[in-house]
Amino acid sequence: MKPPQELLLHLNQAFNNKGDMIMQDVQDVINHYEDFDFGNAKEVEPNFIKELRKRKADFLESQKILGLDEEVLTWLSQQDNNTKQAVNGFIKSLIQ
Repeated sequence: MKPPQELLLHLNQAFNNKGDMIMQDVQDVINHYEDFDFGNAKEVEPNFIKELRKRKADFLESQKILGLDEEVLTWLSQQDNNTKQAVNGFIKSLIQ
């Protein structure tokens, strides 16, 4: 199992402090993470992920007027301009 990033940062800091931290302190940190139950750890979602989820929800809400499925809207939003213009042209041909 790969050690958690927090452990690596803590150990890196310990060794960058020019020996201020003694080996017992390092062993205490290792023991803490060996006994740590990651199954009960709180999942953290960074703010930028929350913002992206909100923007996606806002976008999909604004597009509901079209009556298209979420998958179609998501796919269309990821296409290049030529594909978007082709889809737009096709829809226009249906209404003429």
